[in-house]
Amino acid sequence: MLDRTNIKSLGSWAGFLGTLSIIGGVLFCITIVGVLQGVFMILLGIKLRNARKHSAELAATQDPAADTGRLNMLLYELGGFFKLNGILIIIALVLGVVGVVVTIATGSFISSLFNDLQGSFYY
Repeated sequence: MLDRTNIKSLGSWAGFLGTLSIIGGVLFCITIVGVLQGVFMILLGIKLRNARKHSAELAATQDPAADTGRLNMLLYELGGFFKLNGILIIIALVLGVVGVVVTIATGSFISSLFNDLQGSFYY
């Protein structure tokens, strides 16, 4: 038996967060640097808004035969949201590690340059 109160609550929060994600994505797309991040935020927001729609349909129906299809659609949208969000987190972590390695390599290179030049400034 489905708890329709929890389904409504899930839909409300999914709709709210989806709307905020879409608004944030549009604001990111205004800048040139944030276009890629903005597009992904808009896609995540659309997934959440679709989940809200399916949860509202599921909460409103009283037909147990239709519940399964609507529940599957709700879970499909939420699954897509979590997959895309997980992929973005993995990409961010990889880019963060690459950034740390590049920073350390650059600092080491600059340090060795200063060490090589240090003796040539003395007369």
